[in-house]
Amino acid sequence: MSVPAGKESRGEGMADKAALRREIRRLLADAPPLPPNPPFHRLLLDSPLFQGCTALVGYLPIQAELPVLPLLEEALRQGKSLFLPRFQDGQYTLAQARDLDRDLVDGLYGIPEPAPACPEPNPLPENTLWLIPGLAFDRQGNRLGRGKGYYDRLRQRFPQGTTLGLCRECQLRKAPLPTAPWDRPVNAILTPTQWVLPHEQSPS
Repeated sequence: MSVPAGKESRGEGMADKAALRREIRRLLADAPPLPPNPPFHRLLLDSPLFQGCTALVGYLPIQAELPVLPLLEEALRQGKSLFLPRFQDGQYTLAQARDLDRDLVDGLYGIPEPAPACPEPNPLPENTLWLIPGLAFDRQGNRLGRGKGYYDRLRQRFPQGTTLGLCRECQLRKAPLPTAPWDRPVNAILTPTQWVLPHEQSPS
């Protein structure tokens, strides 16, 4: 069976990704803690990507994912629509949160998510900015997730907007990540200290 150019077979790709996930988790375990107000908060808030969006797709961090709660709160203060993942009917969807104190409940694995009464977008605005965590990214925008494919399916269902990957420097890989036809690269990447834009000029 032929494999598309630049892509690996499913068996080889799964093995490569599993090894990379183990390596990244080891690096994260040894990484120093971030300061209370990491520089990437200001880098993002001052960027046209954030200032120009009317809606933000965020996440509630787990494990070593970059902290974004102040960014979510600032989006709400500025009157932007905020959407967060919600596990529903065996898969993730997006739902709007208008108040982070009142609208969130414990979801799958205890991760806070919008309550059942919070509405889904129909559809997302075109000028939505997605904040997407990952275990690793490369400088072409390819992303290595946790292996469940949740974000790939979310973006297939809600294709509107610009995608921004968030990771620490140790998660930014020089060599291209193994990819598969269903993997979806991000438009830009932000680490605690720098922008990486595969196809554009710096947004700062």
